[in-house]
Order: sequence, then C-alpha cells, then structure tokens
Amino acid sequence: MTRVSVPVWECGDWLDSQREPGSCVPSSSRSRPLEGHEILEPTGRRREVGEGSSLTAQGLGVSCSRLQSSSAQPGRKLDATRAVPPETLWPPSGLTSVLLSLPPQVFHEQGILFGYRHPQSSATACVLSLFQMTNETLNIWTHLLPFWFFVWRFVTALSVTDIQNDSYSWPLFVYMGTSCVYPFASSCAHTFSSMSKNARHICYFLDYGAVNLFSLGSAIAYSAYSIPDVMVRTAFHDCYVPLAVLNTILSTGLSCYSRFLEVQKPGLCKMLRVLAFAYPYTWDSLPIFYRLFLLPGESAQNEAILSHQKHMAMTLLASFFYSAHLPERLAPGRFDYIGHSHQLFHVCVILATHMQMEAILLDKTLRKEWLLAHSRPLSFPQMVAAILLCLVFSFSNIIYFSAALYRIPEPELHKKET
Repeated sequence: MTRVSVPVWECGDWLDSQREPGSCVPSSSRSRPLEGHEILEPTGRRREVGEGSSLTAQGLGVSCSRLQSSSAQPGRKLDATRAVPPETLWPPSGLTSVLLSLPPQVFHEQGILFGYRHPQSSATACVLSLFQMTNETLNIWTHLLPFWFFVWRFVTALSVTDIQNDSYSWPLFVYMGTSCVYPFASSCAHTFSSMSKNARHICYFLDYGAVNLFSLGSAIAYSAYSIPDVMVRTAFHDCYVPLAVLNTILSTGLSCYSRFLEVQKPGLCKMLRVLAFAYPYTWDSLPIFYRLFLLPGESAQNEAILSHQKHMAMTLLASFFYSAHLPERLAPGRFDYIGHSHQLFHVCVILATHMQMEAILLDKTLRKEWLLAHSRPLSFPQMVAAILLCLVFSFSNIIYFSAALYRIPEPELHKKET
C-alpha cells in the first residue's frame, strides 16, 4: 500500500464558507482513482482509499487526487511538497487539487484554481516566489521589469536637462517620477500579498494610492503640455489640477473601502473599484477627449494625437480585462499561470503608459513655442503642494482603512454571506 501526503482539510462548514459559487470543478472531470493508497491527513489519521474511489469534498462534488500516482512505490511515503518549500506554494506542487487545497476566500481569484501561495507565507518565501511558478509570478514581473524601464527613461531625461533652469520640463519630471512609482508598488503588492489576510489588504491599499499618485502626475503633465489651445488660461485650466488632487483623495478612499466588500458583495466591490479608477482617468483625459473629438482637424497637424489615440485604446482594453476576468472565467484552471486577465491587464497598462509618455513628450516638443508664449504653467511650489496634498490625504486614507482591518470582527470582513 502506498502512503501519499495529501493536504486534506476538515470539510463541512469551513469549506462551505470559503467556496465561491461556480469555482468548483465536477469530480467527473477532475477526479483520479487512488485505489491501493493510504491518505495521511494533517490530523494524523490514516484513511484507506478503496478500489475505484477518490477523495471528495463532502457534498461539493469536487475531488482531490495526485498527479504522480504512477511513480509511487509500495510502502513508500511520497513527499509531494519536496520540490518547492511548503510555505511557498498553495497547494503543494505535485498534487492536483481543486477546492480542498484552495486558500481562504479572501485570497481566491475568480477562475484561478491552482498555483496559490501559502496564505501565511514569510517575507522571504514571498521574495523567493518571484523565481517559482505561481499564479502571481507573472503579475509581479509584468510590472517589475517595466519599473526599471521607466526608471531608465526618467534618469536619461534628467541627465540631458538643466533641471534648475528649465522650468518648462518640471511637469514632465513629476509625471515620469510617478510613472515609476505605480509599477513598483504594484509588483511589491503582488509579491507580499500572501503574508496574511490583513497584509494582503494593506499591500493593495498602497497599490491603489500609487495608482492615484500616477493619475495626479498625468494631470500635471496634461495641464502643462496637452491642454487644447482654447482651454489655456480658462477657469477649467485653473481648476483642472486642484480637482485632480481631490479626485485622487476620493479615489484612494473609495478603492480601499471596496476591499471590505470583496467577499460579502463581490459585484458591488468590483463596480466601486472600477468607478474609483475610471472617474479620475475621465477627468484627467477631458483635455485629450476635447482634442480628439471636438478638434478633429488637429490630428493632421499634430502627430502626438496618434499616440493619444493609441493610449486611449490600450486603456480601454486594460479596463476590459480588469473587469471581465476573461479568459479564465470561461475555462477555470486553464490560465492559472500564464494568460489570465490580470496579467493581460498589467501588460496593457504598461503599454498604455508608454504610449501616454510618448504623446506627452511629443506635445512638449511640438507645442513648446506656443505654450511658452500663451500658457501659464504651474510653478514649482504649486506642483509640490499638489503632490504633498495627494500623499498626505492618501496615506491618511490608507492608515484609516488599515486600522479598520483590526477593528472589524473577522467574520464581517472575511466570511461570505449565507
């Protein structure tokens, strides 16, 4: 008889409270017979599996079986987790598990069945997971590598500019600096989000703050270089950046609040989070919308318009992947490691940022003479004040909601409504 180490959880109420409707896979499509094997449960009990049977969650129609049964030797205890440290991967490698080894609901992503890391990983295990294939690995690298690319562009631009005397370039450097912050914050959030339930929320609170800081950086650059001629020195131009600051504060608060609804009301959570990112983007892009749709003749005169169009199209595509959870929602388990929607979202966001940066650089160059003669650019103190206000109030939001994680009873935050 072969003994196989399988992480068999006590079923019943815990599994019922953790599972998400539609996340299970019928046992007829996943089960694999384990006859002649003895299951060693974490509680120390031994369960003998008879001929033609499989280990199935009670009442859920979901099976847990091992991949390497053909290599088992009689009397040998298989260590299915020896290839990867057990604190790193969840479920352990070498096992095919659908629901019995899924992490708590707060860690579970729609349509993603495999490759979860342990929900109480150490910081070291989280860092090591960058070099192991989990369902977060490409989420991390699709923002970590572009972070270094944007840093390189930022440093290159600084090195060829007389920063002290070239005030016209200051808004560009604010924008390029914020474009480095958000991919770094995102890669860190995805790296350390498996340390605990509360750590996961706090990591993404910081991620949302970084995204909104980038939104403010975009508004500062648009105000300086991309605003239409007819809007220069108008009331809209004067209130454009101050309202962008207010939007970042409200957006950070709303996106952080949405995480408290993630398990209990996932539909409302997703709607609020999409809204939290959509309305600052819409406000920031009003000058670009005006140029694209109300000044169609400008596209023949300004080649930056093409880059703005590409940026808009890529942003819409990123929004689609973020909200639709495709393709993994159509084929759960098939895109867990490569090709799921969050990876595609990351790629589209980075491409959109690259196209936006190209458009801003073109506007800065092609419109320089006219803008210097007619525009009233933000002063250095005004830009610093805008960034500081964003940082202070965004961090206040993050601290408030992080503290709330420890005040709210766990069932209210993590348990699904019945």
